[in-house]
Amino acid sequence: MLVEGKGKVPPAPIRVVMTTQEMLCINASVDTIDRYASRLDSWGKGLIGRKEAIVAGKCGEHAAREVANRVTGKRFPPVDFMARSYGDGGVDLRFGRVSVQVKTRRTSNTNLVRADRPICGDVTVFCSWNGKLDVDVLGWIPCRSIQSMPVKPSHRGEWGNYVIDDRDLLPMCRLWAELEWRCREAS
Repeated sequence: MLVEGKGKVPPAPIRVVMTTQEMLCINASVDTIDRYASRLDSWGKGLIGRKEAIVAGKCGEHAAREVANRVTGKRFPPVDFMARSYGDGGVDLRFGRVSVQVKTRRTSNTNLVRADRPICGDVTVFCSWNGKLDVDVLGWIPCRSIQSMPVKPSHRGEWGNYVIDDRDLLPMCRLWAELEWRCREAS
């Protein structure tokens, strides 16, 4: 018997195919980052040349929300496209009482989380975007587990990244079970 995630085999990805209209909305929302990049403070400098990365992140957030809506039958709040002067504080989505950070990879087969910043949220959902309309929701991991993952130097700067193997992710169905459990516990 094969067991998905947690070291055996990676969870089966869940594919979300975005519409052209959804992609246009995402692209339009990130056009505002130029204003922040032009400030040239440490946060603004980090945005220079990063439009594609921000588009990828928003595509991943959209896909994670779509999968949550599809699987649970609920309507979670839409992706926040608001451009804030210092980001979203590390929480991309909320599924009920669970705060979610979404990380989307584009070209590599490696899930990375910066090791020099606080890890915010309850869980991190990992996605993969092909640069077009297809996004694969790969799985999730509790944020508290990330700090036990190996760290490797970044190729982009002088920081390290936690490296999370796909086999360490939990299947998305386990996240929905966690959400149901937390909702029952709160009532």
